[in-house]
Parts: sequence; C-alpha cells; structure tokens
Amino acid sequence: KFFDEKLFEKIANYCYRSNKNIRFILVGYGQKLIYLEELNLPNVKCFGERSQEDLGKIIPAMDLGLVVAPVNQSTRKAFAVKIFEYIGSGIPVLITANEAAQEIVERYGFGRSLNPEVWQEGIDWLIACARDKSLLKPYRCAVFRQREQFSRTKQARVFCDLLENVGFF
Repeated sequence: KFFDEKLFEKIANYCYRSNKNIRFILVGYGQKLIYLEELNLPNVKCFGERSQEDLGKIIPAMDLGLVVAPVNQSTRKAFAVKIFEYIGSGIPVLITANEAAQEIVERYGFGRSLNPEVWQEGIDWLIACARDKSLLKPYRCAVFRQREQFSRTKQARVFCDLLENVGFF
C-alpha cells in the first residue's frame, strides 16, 4: 500500500544502466519485497525484516533515503515512517511527491521529491549525487540541524500528547 514496487524496479534498472555503483538496500517484509528479491536485480539487496536496533546501524551508513510510495488517495496526506527514520538517522531523502511529506521535506531542505510521472528527473539528481557526494551536503546539513524535531522519539511524544488531549489516557 505504501511502496510502489513497480516504480522502484524501474528506478533500480535505470540507475544500474547509468551507474553500476549505485546500490539499494531494502529492509522489510511482504509480497512486494519478495517480488523484488525474486527479480535478483544486481544493485538491490533485500535484508528482510530487521529490529529497530539493526535499522539504527543500517540507515546512518546510507547516503540517501529513498521513499517510493504510490501517489494516491491513501498516501496523498501520509508521511511515511521511513522519512522520520531517515531524517532521525541524519540522512537526506528523495521521496515520491505527496502533499504532506513533500511540503516538509522541501520546506526544511531535507531532500527532494520526485514526480512519479516524470521520475527520471528526480533519479537523475540521485545519480548526480552518487557521482558527486558534495551535492548532498546542504541537505545533510539541514537534516542535522533539525533532525531532533522529526525524530521517532519526538513523533511518539506528539502522538501521546494528542491522545492525552482527546482523553484517551
């Protein structure tokens, strides 16, 4: 529901044709990841489900977090947890365009968004960043300056406060 495996497949193949050094790491479970793992794409490694502790080691070692969600009614106003994980770990993001996430990512300079209809434009930026990592520096600096505001801990506090305000506790 929140991962567009067909678009990701196109992105992975496009990147492999452009720069064989670009690697993607997929963490999680489900039919969509099984499908991608069975494709045996040369630049994609599927790790399966991992603990939060493992994610805390895997994500900060990445250069960029990619969120490839379909753009539809369900995701239009959604803010994928992955984005919080990436920002909280100190890495910039490239996300498929949706109203909620795109507005925050672009306003705070955490990364860029890509339009699924013309996804090559956003992925060309990713390819350029792979060639010249200094292109990520302004985004990485923005993430480091404000990542605590978007950490999972902060979001959990906001959610608990919301529940308390509506009388749940």
